[in-house]
Amino acid sequence: MASSALQANLVVSRFVDHQPWHRQSVIFRRVGLHIDRDVMSRWTRKLAWLLAPLGERLFAYIREAAKIHGDDTPVTLLGNDEGSRTGHFWVYLRDDRSSGDMSPPAVAFRWLCCKL
Repeated sequence: MASSALQANLVVSRFVDHQPWHRQSVIFRRVGLHIDRDVMSRWTRKLAWLLAPLGERLFAYIREAAKIHGDDTPVTLLGNDEGSRTGHFWVYLRDDRSSGDMSPPAVAFRWLCCKL
């Protein structure tokens, strides 16, 4: 069982600091903690499932804004034998403080993967 602090550390290291599961596993092994990368991946999938309602509420809050900033970044995913695919990383931002709106800013990220 992983503590919330460990799970937060894993997710931030993976998605903010761009540390793959394998690299994190090696780092933990150096201090005597053996966590397989498949276990880290399962914990993260479960965490994403548990936090999905919070993410949906955040996205709804952003959509309530009078103005939404957005960005679509195409990302090439390398495949094994099937070639590459193009995915899309979407960012939605609500932040109108420069116009005097005192609502809290918020950002949501969406991922869409499509086959060629």
